Amino acid sequence: MFSFSVPEGSVYGILGPNGSGKTTLLGIILDILKASSGSFLLMGKSADANVRKQVGTLLETPNFYHYLSGEKNLRIASAYKRQGF
Repeated sequence: MFSFSVPEGSVYGILGPNGSGKTTLLGIILDILKASSGSFLLMGKSADANVRKQVGTLLETPNFYHYLSGEKNLRIASAYKRQGF
């Protein structure tokens, strides 16, 4: 079981050793992976495509611009996602 809350407007990191399930957890939240059981809420709602658009992540080897802020990197990733890249 895994449970946590992130206050509105905050940035939250998930840390842990290799193999602890960090990427799997985020993959399930983002609908990249399908969970075999369980459920979760995002922002108090069932996680549909519109709710997931409000979540930004960098999974595994991040492709990011080191000279930009984290927020700007996530905005770029979001723009790619909206364009279907």
